[in-house]
Amino acid sequence: MSELIVNTRSGAIRGRAVEDVRRFLGVPYAAAPVGELRLRPPHEAPAWTGVRDATEFGPVAPQLGEMFSAQSSEGWRYLDGNDEAFPQDEDCLTLNIWTAVREATEARPVMVWLHGGGLRSGSGRVAAYDGEALARRGVVVVTLNYRLGILGFLCHPDLADGDGPAGNWGLLDQLAALKWVRDNIAAFGGDPQNVTVFGQSAGGSSIVNLLALPERRACDKAILQSSAPKAIGLEEGARLAEKVVEIVGVRDVADLRQTPVASILDAQRLAEGRGSPMTFLTTIDGRLFSEPPLELIRAGRGLDVPCLFGTMRDEWRRFLPLDPTALDMDAGALARRLGRAFCGDVSALIAAYAARRNARGEVASPGALWFDISTDSYFRLPGRRFETAVAGFRSPAYAYVLDSPCRMEGGRYGTFHSFELPLVFGTWSKPVFRDLYGAEDAAQTLSDTIMGAWVAFARSGDPSTPVVGEWPKFTSSDRKIMVLGPHCQPQADPFAPALEVLAGLASDAHSRGPLI
Repeated sequence: MSELIVNTRSGAIRGRAVEDVRRFLGVPYAAAPVGELRLRPPHEAPAWTGVRDATEFGPVAPQLGEMFSAQSSEGWRYLDGNDEAFPQDEDCLTLNIWTAVREATEARPVMVWLHGGGLRSGSGRVAAYDGEALARRGVVVVTLNYRLGILGFLCHPDLADGDGPAGNWGLLDQLAALKWVRDNIAAFGGDPQNVTVFGQSAGGSSIVNLLALPERRACDKAILQSSAPKAIGLEEGARLAEKVVEIVGVRDVADLRQTPVASILDAQRLAEGRGSPMTFLTTIDGRLFSEPPLELIRAGRGLDVPCLFGTMRDEWRRFLPLDPTALDMDAGALARRLGRAFCGDVSALIAAYAARRNARGEVASPGALWFDISTDSYFRLPGRRFETAVAGFRSPAYAYVLDSPCRMEGGRYGTFHSFELPLVFGTWSKPVFRDLYGAEDAAQTLSDTIMGAWVAFARSGDPSTPVVGEWPKFTSSDRKIMVLGPHCQPQADPFAPALEVLAGLASDAHSRGPLI
């Protein structure tokens, strides 16, 4: 490894070259959000003199443990988190950069990654997100941390400074990181006028929110993986904040700026309770957002940005370890679960999903139907609403579904939520993930296919490649979806008939799905 020095607007940093890729880790993009800067918008990173070391990752945002810590497979836990093992600190607003050593004749496309984790866990240093393999394909890769949970998404009018934001601090962190990229990435060989934001789950949903902001567009292109956009109203956000104040035992929300971090995390655990851990979310605060972000996009905001979006075939099977007997439920148990989740007659819903499985030659068992319906309720239907909002506008939109089942335990987990992450980054062959992907040749081929399409999109706004062929646009009149797997091919939307039945049912239980 050799050392390298690059000048940023805040000062010089020293990174390392590993073979043909340079990496710069733990680079501050904003000031530490501590003391009076806690629960406030990010401030510009202070300048430094001399050369700052950038050869080690910075600490991750304070967070609770990842929910799959009891799962036996180490690879399963490390797909998108398990960050309780990493050092945590409020001084966490750093980013990481991978860029090829070779001199380019022109600036390279930039790909900025927003991690998932339900807005409550995760970081930019997860093993799956190593940007080395993507950088070798001629892009500059950036990953980052942003504030999480209470510290990132607590919202209350009394937290606002004048007409400033009252919450959404983690989203503002993401915006600050993108501004840093625009200002500095040319020094790393990147093109500040060709920035693609890509993110998965909560990261993908954050992209929906960034596109809806009234400012200059946050990015030039967007890739949304398994996103399920959701926002809460200011009234609900304020109630949550007041609940936190009561749990901590302080006078008001301003006092939370002096509360120890450990007490903040304890309060978050109690506030989340036994329900969905998706408690502290993007808030429609009347300042950043006057309406739900999806409504703003429907009205035309952010529609000059080309988008690539999609889901895993079996998203909800990611949560099978938390509901281990669900696949074995009988018809009565399925009817009771759906009856609790939905208002109205669920027989048509069951019939629609059984027909979809039968058409594929698959067994339509009650357990399989439960996971299919949950996948669509929490992920595919919210994602489809975004897809429909952007389809048909002047910027191109493309859709996909990944259908390549995990090899673990005989394939019972299907193509589950987060399965694609090591494939997107080319990190699937790390020892910690090998039990998930089976035969080496097949996994390498699939990873190469996905990386090639993502890089092509970042470069030109079109994910077509010689491997996948021509990728048709997703429009309001022609909803073609690229099926990614051992054999890639575009299809007319195979999920549409069942989704139409699902969309017709009111559902309180599924109105806030986890964005894990």
